[in-house]
Amino acid sequence: MRMTSSVRRHYDAVLETGARFFAARAPELANACWGMAQRFHRGGKLVIYAPPGATFSDAQHNAVEFIHPVLVGKRALPAVSVREAGQLDLLAGPDDIRMGITGHDLAELPGGLQVAFGDRGTCDAGHAFTVEAGDPLVAQEIQETAYHELWELVHVFFEHEGLLQDAACTEETCLTCGDVALPAAVVRVEGTQGWVRTAQGEEDCDLSLVQPVAPGELVLVHGKVALEKVKPIDRFSQEFYPFLTNERVDVPQVLADVARSVQVKWEEVAGLRRATDLAALELALEALRRRVRAGGKVLAFGNGGSATDSADLASDLQTIGVPALDLAGEPAVITAVGNDIGFDEVFARQVIALGRPGDVAVGISTSGRSRNATRAFEQAKRQGLLTIGLVGYGGGGWKDAGEVDHLLVVDSTYIPRIQEAQATIYHALVRGLEEAG
Repeated sequence: MRMTSSVRRHYDAVLETGARFFAARAPELANACWGMAQRFHRGGKLVIYAPPGATFSDAQHNAVEFIHPVLVGKRALPAVSVREAGQLDLLAGPDDIRMGITGHDLAELPGGLQVAFGDRGTCDAGHAFTVEAGDPLVAQEIQETAYHELWELVHVFFEHEGLLQDAACTEETCLTCGDVALPAAVVRVEGTQGWVRTAQGEEDCDLSLVQPVAPGELVLVHGKVALEKVKPIDRFSQEFYPFLTNERVDVPQVLADVARSVQVKWEEVAGLRRATDLAALELALEALRRRVRAGGKVLAFGNGGSATDSADLASDLQTIGVPALDLAGEPAVITAVGNDIGFDEVFARQVIALGRPGDVAVGISTSGRSRNATRAFEQAKRQGLLTIGLVGYGGGGWKDAGEVDHLLVVDSTYIPRIQEAQATIYHALVRGLEEAG
């Protein structure tokens, strides 16, 4: 019963925290996507900082999604992850995007995702998304959905050339001093003053006439003065991105549509979490607990975004005192085996060397069709390891695999949502182990 309650408590906390966060921050997330798109359009890159440990796996996860997008037909965007804050100043220039991800380490609360534009001394109109949660693992899961949505939705603005126009960001330039008021999104509020983003660029603004106002809200601005708030559209088509076909660039409508899409994406992954087979999860947890109590260690592995998830899982287990190894985190071993034997053997070879009877192999995959992960399971079974697989696509290539003892399935074919739901699964395992002692 203790294990059952720990699993359910974790799921309930994630659902409640995420619903609260995305209801409040969807407009500002849409606004951040717009700012990021403008800088990518100018040739800027994304530099993501996170401290070493579990948090750095999120920086790596974010970078791989921008460079290797799973959205069909979308462009690869330049992104790099760094472990030292000082590397932001070294690598990020005026047209670049600085991102900081903090708060995932179990000693740090709450979790925070910060997005800032430009370098120090220039127009630095940033966004900070703090997840208020009593559990840093819960906060991390909400952060993951947030940064997934940033890379998913930034592509929307590339379809609207008018929203990506270059504009010099100087005190001498007034972007809103023309003949008509311009729609703008509020970026930052400091008393009655603030910062707004228009299709022409960003500038400071007097917000006294529209108080109270919050980041993400839309206002009409003329001569650096916000005159009135703009109501977002009342309807949203249920098609994926219907606004991509709009011929006329309507800033309020595009931002409102993107903000609504932020909410829809959260609701989708919340539904996947509610559909999780908790009975199967608890059985896997009990089997894992027995092995760990008997002295077994965990070997975790995966590819791409799933590799960052295996790193996250291994780090979280180590934090609660469970011996765990991240097989995807050994680049010298992986490249040596891949070069000399073949990429299919990069995890199996490590299982041969490191696995012992009584250990546990945990493989993470969205499709279950990664040959190197399947080979690792086959080898693990030969050596007497317990095998646990996290997979999407209704079970995918592992659905009927005899080498997987416990299959924990996310019934979706969309990779970002699969990965977000999988994070809840392995975090529930971590919390269950911790509570069981």
